[in-house]
Amino acid sequence: MYKMIGGDGREYGPVAAEQIRVWMLEGRLNAQTLLQIDGTEGWRPAASFSEFQDLFSTTEEKDTLTDPPLPRDTCEPGPGKLSVLRCLAGGVDLLLKNFGLFCGASLLAWVMQMLLMSIPVIGGLLNMSFYGIIYGGLFMVFLKRLRGLPARVSDSLNGFHLGVAQLVLAGLFTQVLSSFGLLLFVLPGIYLIVAWTFALPLVADRGMEFWSAMEVSRKTVHRCWFRVAMVSVIAFLPVLAVLFYNYLRTVRETVALVSEGGINVERLQQVLEAANSRAMLQQVVLLFALPLGGGMIMQAYEDLFGASAGDKE
Repeated sequence: MYKMIGGDGREYGPVAAEQIRVWMLEGRLNAQTLLQIDGTEGWRPAASFSEFQDLFSTTEEKDTLTDPPLPRDTCEPGPGKLSVLRCLAGGVDLLLKNFGLFCGASLLAWVMQMLLMSIPVIGGLLNMSFYGIIYGGLFMVFLKRLRGLPARVSDSLNGFHLGVAQLVLAGLFTQVLSSFGLLLFVLPGIYLIVAWTFALPLVADRGMEFWSAMEVSRKTVHRCWFRVAMVSVIAFLPVLAVLFYNYLRTVRETVALVSEGGINVERLQQVLEAANSRAMLQQVVLLFALPLGGGMIMQAYEDLFGASAGDKE
């Protein structure tokens, strides 16, 4: 069984090899059309599959095979024309048309994340490890509907099939490195958080290796960083508001505790418990923000990395 990226940038299949041959004879795909064997990672030009090479027998097509274009998982797309208002409108429209699906898929992803975080001692590490898998699968639900493809709530679990190792590494590296930047330098951390916005979708959608996905995302976002940052802020504004409030309250309470003249263990425990309660509120707000925010981020992803992105700027 095979999947195909059509000329419109949409994914078709899985279909049998016989159907691929029919499409080739009908002119719906050529030597450079990207195919993927169902259940595997990465996309390859049709001409690289030995079972189809007999269909590319003309001299012209053989010449083409000597210098094939780069597969989608290794090329660096130029940025499309990213509009903040278009992303907002696209996210709202997508949510209204798929309200139950998006809420259900977001709830499933959220519950998985909360269950991991609730595990004593190692919960935080497990959450970071599975972050890429959880959100890689969730992003694909939004992306499928954006492309007009069918999707189900259970499809948010597909992250466990879309290159698990690469999603785990992408999630870990983006979180660890951006957190390191935030702690030491603040501004570089903020830059990296925005720059790596599309790393997980690139791994899940195009089968890219984690570092290549991070680099393609960073280089593409760099050209329109402020617009991507604005989309992200609008998409998750309630979450950011609670995060900022929690940070200010925790800093103020910690400073007040130190100024009292020595650290009281019981008082410190109260401060930490209050901070944890506000952090839980942040997670609840995230649940309600995901259905719209995820759609906005995927609208931006499609505008920047879609099949015709390079022709839009």
